[in-house]
Amino acid sequence: MFDMTEQYELISSLETYKGQIKKYKMSKLNDINEIEELKKEYAALNESYEELQAKFQKMRITLERLLSEDKMNELLRTRNENAELRNKLTRAASALRNYQVNLDDSKTRYTELNKKTVYQLERLINVLNNKASLKQPDMEQSLAFLNSEIARLKRDYDKLCGGKTAKTSVNVSDAGDSAPEAG
Repeated sequence: MFDMTEQYELISSLETYKGQIKKYKMSKLNDINEIEELKKEYAALNESYEELQAKFQKMRITLERLLSEDKMNELLRTRNENAELRNKLTRAASALRNYQVNLDDSKTRYTELNKKTVYQLERLINVLNNKASLKQPDMEQSLAFLNSEIARLKRDYDKLCGGKTAKTSVNVSDAGDSAPEAG
């Protein structure tokens, strides 16, 4: 009776973790949506940066022409515009750096949390493999659940990291075969 209670508690705990993983996944999806919005803003900012760069080049050419023609009023106006453009370029570069830092931080957090989750699931598999009193159907059900969760986490991680799959120390499909059967 104690073993069944312990097994039921393990499965209940797994279901609780599955709910927590779903909540975490939803929050990460929101983060990914935010990243997509930041990418759109980055593209708009990049276009603005290129336009400002083109204006800056035109201003430089105009300034050279004005200096050669000795028109002081035009020269002063051009200097002011040039200063404004440099300020805008500086702000655009700052925004680009901030975006990159935020994107890198989000990826790092998501990667670390996925690795921790996979590690915890692997530890649970090892605990289940070392239990001699579990019956084969219960073991198979637990391992199938763990296998599906690990596969889902790896897919999510692959999507985030562009196909770089994390290596695990446990082969879940082999773990069920090597588990001891309870009589």
